[in-house]
Amino acid sequence: MANKMTWKIRLCYLLITSLLAICSFVSHGQEIIEVTPLSFGSVAVLDNSSVGHIEVDSLGNISISTNFAVLEPPQYGEFRLVDYPVNANLFVTGGIVQAQTTSDAFSPEQFTLTAVNTVSVINIGSDGTALLRVGGRLETSGSGSLVFGDTTYSCRLVITVNY
Repeated sequence: MANKMTWKIRLCYLLITSLLAICSFVSHGQEIIEVTPLSFGSVAVLDNSSVGHIEVDSLGNISISTNFAVLEPPQYGEFRLVDYPVNANLFVTGGIVQAQTTSDAFSPEQFTLTAVNTVSVINIGSDGTALLRVGGRLETSGSGSLVFGDTTYSCRLVITVNY
């Protein structure tokens, strides 16, 4: 029985490596620098008979359905905004460029990025910088298949900053 259970649990390393297309509609030397990529952690998919989810918001709150066993917890992404006007309010939006994941090695099953979350307005400090946190929600297909490759999965999202 133990061998059968081990066979059914496929290990999936899931790191959304901020293949982030970051847009800044002001080009006066401002930069957006990745400090920490958005990561959905390392998990084992236990059940795909219904849609499962992993969610981490920009405050670090985590929600994980019972479809997963967590090996490493998810972590929001952090981006440093530099050389912006002091005390300016920046307007931030997050969007999905590529919802379906791709994997480094072949995997019949993939994940879907269904949400990107961040603050809608961020205030630049007196030093011209701010720290922007980005979270998201990733889901399984709910197809019933547990054929996930033991690999890294990634997808693309976009963060737009303007003022």
